[in-house]
Amino acid sequence: APKAYGTPVRKTGNYAAPAQPSSRAFHLVQEGESLYSISRRYGITTDAIRQLNHLKTTDVIVPFQKLYLN
Repeated sequence: APKAYGTPVRKTGNYAAPAQPSSRAFHLVQEGESLYSISRRYGITTDAIRQLNHLKTTDVIVPFQKLYLN
């Protein structure tokens, strides 16, 4: 069987649209929260949150910032 390359598509109407990406869990930062408090809430490490969101150790999180959790 031939191998398919590229983005998977799903048929919608008369055109092919890109497949929906897998849903990612995220947290919307609230006033007074820290990476540590968010990590405790979801049971993951602050390093994991940093890695998932491409944050440096010197980066500061701010209210209404979206942080991916997976």
